[in-house]
Amino acid sequence: MTTLTDLPFQILELIASNLSEFTIKSFSLVSKKCRAVSEPEIFRTIKITYSEFDFNMLEELSKSPLAAYVKILHYDVSELFDPVIQDWDYFTSCVYTPQEYAKDYTDFCWNLRGNGFAYKAIYTYFQRLIADQQAIMEERKDIHAFMESLPRLIDLKCIKLSFTGEHENQLLWFSNRLFVDSWHSFAVHFEAVLRGMISAKWNGLTIQSLEIHGMPFRSAHESSNILEIAEQGLALVRNFKLVNSPGLLDLMSAVTLPCLQRFEITDCWLLGSKLIRFLEAHDGIVQHVEFYRINLFYERFTPGTRSSSCARTFWELVTETGNTVKVESLVITPI
Repeated sequence: MTTLTDLPFQILELIASNLSEFTIKSFSLVSKKCRAVSEPEIFRTIKITYSEFDFNMLEELSKSPLAAYVKILHYDVSELFDPVIQDWDYFTSCVYTPQEYAKDYTDFCWNLRGNGFAYKAIYTYFQRLIADQQAIMEERKDIHAFMESLPRLIDLKCIKLSFTGEHENQLLWFSNRLFVDSWHSFAVHFEAVLRGMISAKWNGLTIQSLEIHGMPFRSAHESSNILEIAEQGLALVRNFKLVNSPGLLDLMSAVTLPCLQRFEITDCWLLGSKLIRFLEAHDGIVQHVEFYRINLFYERFTPGTRSSSCARTFWELVTETGNTVKVESLVITPI
């Protein structure tokens, strides 16, 4: 009787490529043969967060044969916490008083599905997160992990940086009281990724695509060294995508992207003038521009006489009605 493991290797590969993330992990446990065909799919995309455990895992993975399967690195980060919150007296008097806890518990208990948190447990949870973040920051273990690991991921094609601010779901209602400045947090994470990309470039590896999700805040690159680092880290990027990240347009307009071919921006509100400046900054370089689900405000602004055909085409298409326009889908290919 023919069993699953008797099937040709190519058929098993086809099966593995069509399984869900959860199912393929179970499939890989059936036999050594199933494990062999599953590994390229399981490790095609790896996801890490801002934690010592994940950075150590990334370094160990990059040293193993499994590194050859990694094509997408998803770095899911949140805002950094203010370290002063670790002090118990400060926490109870200035950050989150017992009286606030009592009120919040009453207001939110219906949403906790019966799994409430003790006051001390909330403090302990965030204290541990902050301690982990501080340990990383003191030695910049994030930068070290990216600089050491990315050159070893020889088939890495894309880095996805998600600035989600996600924490344990049942504590989301509380965590936003503890964050430091959003741009500072993003700059820390972005710098680590950029330095990793620079290290990869020095070792002959080209990372073609970069996606940034969830950075809607206005950047402050003029007060940091992020501009210089971005110039080096993004020098070989061909595909660049911003999802709900209009705050980065100013930064990207000031960065030279000599290899950029495709630019995509989706799911955000933004000023038309900022988008025009980005297109003009990369005139003659970008070959394909896509807009999806954007709400565009356009003020009194007109592209200059030397503006690119891409910028002029875009402006003509979106300035026909009103002061705002919703663009569901628009593709521009400069001539």
